[in-house]
Amino acid sequence: RAHTKISETSSVGFVPLSPTNLQAFGHGVTTWGMGSTGGTDGVIAISCDQDDDGGAEAGAVYLLALSSPSAAAAAVDATSKLSATRGGLAQVRLAPAAGDSWGIALAALPDLDGNGDGELCVGAEVTSYVDLLFLSSDGAGGSFVVQAGMRLSSAGSSVLPPVMRARFVADTSWGITVANLGDLDGDGAPELAIAAPRDDAGASDGGAVFILSMVPMPAVEVRFKQDAFVELSAGTQGSAGRLAAGTVQAGDLLGGRSGGVSALDDVDGDGVGDALIGVTTDDDGATDAGSVLVVMMNTDGSVKGQQKITAGVGLTNGAALALAAEDRFGTNVAGMADWDGDGVPEAAVSAHLDDNLFDDAGAVWLLFLTATGEARATYRIATQLPLSASDAFGRGLTTVPDNDGDGKQEIAAGAYADDDGGNARGAVYIVFLQSVGGVGGTAEYRAHTKISATSGAGWVPVSPTDSQWFGYGITLMEATGSAAAVIAVTCHGDDDGGNEAGAVYVLALSSPSSGVAA
Repeated sequence: RAHTKISETSSVGFVPLSPTNLQAFGHGVTTWGMGSTGGTDGVIAISCDQDDDGGAEAGAVYLLALSSPSAAAAAVDATSKLSATRGGLAQVRLAPAAGDSWGIALAALPDLDGNGDGELCVGAEVTSYVDLLFLSSDGAGGSFVVQAGMRLSSAGSSVLPPVMRARFVADTSWGITVANLGDLDGDGAPELAIAAPRDDAGASDGGAVFILSMVPMPAVEVRFKQDAFVELSAGTQGSAGRLAAGTVQAGDLLGGRSGGVSALDDVDGDGVGDALIGVTTDDDGATDAGSVLVVMMNTDGSVKGQQKITAGVGLTNGAALALAAEDRFGTNVAGMADWDGDGVPEAAVSAHLDDNLFDDAGAVWLLFLTATGEARATYRIATQLPLSASDAFGRGLTTVPDNDGDGKQEIAAGAYADDDGGNARGAVYIVFLQSVGGVGGTAEYRAHTKISATSGAGWVPVSPTDSQWFGYGITLMEATGSAAAVIAVTCHGDDDGGNEAGAVYVLALSSPSSGVAA
């Protein structure tokens, strides 16, 4: 229906601050949703992890307050940049340093200090730390600054208890994935999942995912429960409340890259939310075929039960999962709502190097779960779409609210290496699903819209270039106004303003009578 491109040379109201070439604006994106703050329609955080404020590739994050004018294309009401020299990071002693790549991972959190503004977690993979930032705006949908914050790292000055600091070490990619798991224990603060896929505890590059439980405190502070620190790795598997023995092997890269961990609605019916964890290079099905863990959780973040799903594993009722070597199943994972009314949620899992259609064309699998976490049915999305070799379909992945009036979710997935219009310009597919059967049924493909340099009703790409990687990341910005949904799509290789300066598109979708998004 409409779109806005946000880059150095595009978008109403956007003012880039100290931009440079190769800053990778748009490498990651998260949002507090439309209608989330003051007089704005939405607030979006955009990573710029190669930004040079404060030093080469120190990194930065932009916070953009959006509004939706009558034309239905988003405008930027205010631009805030958080970096070593802007936004208050230096004042709270959290300025990133040269080479940190601060912003590689982002996770939006709810308001924890009562000022009406959400908070933000920012990962810095290269130097292995995560910053928890308490944000403050001018109260009218304007500029944001960091009013307080804390660094989660191995440093002695970190607010974390010593038992936690000892496990957050360099060269483990700690902080490459940060996920909000929701409030598991009901204390008003969400639990965090932070991945370190190169962690060597118990197995070289087996990886680790750490669950941290927060307690909100008065006046811009939280504390982390020392007795609720959960490490999921080869080093702890087999222990009570941890992964089962043999789950993680050397080279598995548990938690994967950004997008490898997701919250999941309650699977086992105990009233506590659960989680999906991608194991990108798991070899159980085939070499580097990948897997996903359905983790049933206790309120303290420990493991109540688990189920691994890959080729020949975690499947019941005749379900099949046709994975091959190097598919990388589990690269992106997304929890889905209960599709068929049996009280159990479903999952969407990408395998962006799937070769079933063409070499590295990619695929997204839908997993229909049982209350024990097994997949009772599966459905692959790939052959229904006009994919080509090396498209990497599924590298970006999110669910989208019902867009066609059937009461069911849709899927938005990126194919960032799609060649429509030029080399690796990228594409996004909105995939419409329909029900098959009633309770205990499944879903299947009904229709799709492809949004690329040459496709998409109502879509006009702005200054497209080769190797811009449109669709590398996708996040939902919720339904708003007359649009069925709004999504933000990263394009971090875009050349507006300079080589690979980066961009983000905000797309407002509508559903015409054909049931295909415009």
